[in-house]
Amino acid sequence: MGWVLMSGRELNRIEILSKVLDRRMTTTEASGLLAIGPRQVQRPLRRLREDGAAVTRHGLRGRPSNHRLSPGLRDLALALVRETYADFGPTLAAEKLAERDGLHVSRETLRKWMVEDGLWLSRPQRRRFHQPRLRREHLGELVQIDGSDHHWFEDRAPPCTLLVFIDDATSRLMEMRFVPSESTFAYFAALDYHPIAGPAHEELALQARGLVCRFGTMTAVAGIDLDIPRGKIFAIVGPNGAAKTSLLRVLEMLIPSSSAKRPRGMLFGGSIFARTAAFRSGGYTKRSSCPARLRIHFQLHNRR
Repeated sequence: MGWVLMSGRELNRIEILSKVLDRRMTTTEASGLLAIGPRQVQRPLRRLREDGAAVTRHGLRGRPSNHRLSPGLRDLALALVRETYADFGPTLAAEKLAERDGLHVSRETLRKWMVEDGLWLSRPQRRRFHQPRLRREHLGELVQIDGSDHHWFEDRAPPCTLLVFIDDATSRLMEMRFVPSESTFAYFAALDYHPIAGPAHEELALQARGLVCRFGTMTAVAGIDLDIPRGKIFAIVGPNGAAKTSLLRVLEMLIPSSSAKRPRGMLFGGSIFARTAAFRSGGYTKRSSCPARLRIHFQLHNRR
């Protein structure tokens, strides 16, 4: 007697029927476990009693399916897919095979054939794993900004958001700021004070803060800030009476700044307002404190 291969379902069925033959289980209980009617239990019981456990197997086990497709149909379908529908998915390829070539194959059967032949990748096989991005090489090339909402001060203050600036190359915390909420205005305000944001990251030829010029009760220059990078062309444009000349004269120290606070200015690394007190005391006349290599033209054209 040789080996008899059975599935787990068939073995469970034999066990239940054997309990019925040994009168350890009723027919009604067996029908409930096998999900069949009580009268349908009698036929497998009779076959088990007469011919043994092997007859409980499915009658088509080991035989080809009655609905199988011919081997030549598989080769023909795959050949047409390679030649005509190479960039089609299984669903569209099955529709075109039936519509244009008269080959009626279900999409799932065609999908299985295409996967076996390497013409289609299953969904898990199509997953793409992206390589991690390499860090930037130098400080300041890329600064990542993010906000985190949290009860940072516990019960001592309402919840707020912490804005964090992190340098990508060095993981250095460039700036941290608490704001009421994460908004565009909060990020703009934080960028104003960021050390490498804006023109300050470049080498500046001229930098000035808080330039004010008043003539009596009239304010001509009101709190002007300038950041002019080295090697760039900077133009001051405005109509007549816009105080363009007054601004240039304040920068040249021909007119003292009227600000209550001492203005700050750097020209090629040197302070341009270091001698404001000497100017006001009469130690300076109309000689500019700018280097000789810097020429400021008040009028581009002086023709009538």
